[in-house]
Amino acid sequence: MPTSTLTEVKIRSIDTLLGAIVTDLDASQTIAPEVILQLKKALHVDAKRLITRHRHILIFKDQQLSDEQLLNFSLYFGALFVPSNETPVLASKPG
Repeated sequence: MPTSTLTEVKIRSIDTLLGAIVTDLDASQTIAPEVILQLKKALHVDAKRLITRHRHILIFKDQQLSDEQLLNFSLYFGALFVPSNETPVLASKPG
């Protein structure tokens, strides 16, 4: 799978402290390490005000991802909880 050649994405804060909107990113592709770092920093720092701001959500608009692509993209941000086959979680598939 090709690595994205993007070295920067657009991250726009929304009116509340809750999160930010990310554009110019195709999450279905392998993402360059510099872009992942930029996304992780967006969760912690408001560059305009130069203050630490712990956002809870990054919104990635207009993404068309398969289950596997969503899983791969999610892993950039850390480990994921995968329930055991005996633990029902909404409509998820076991394992």
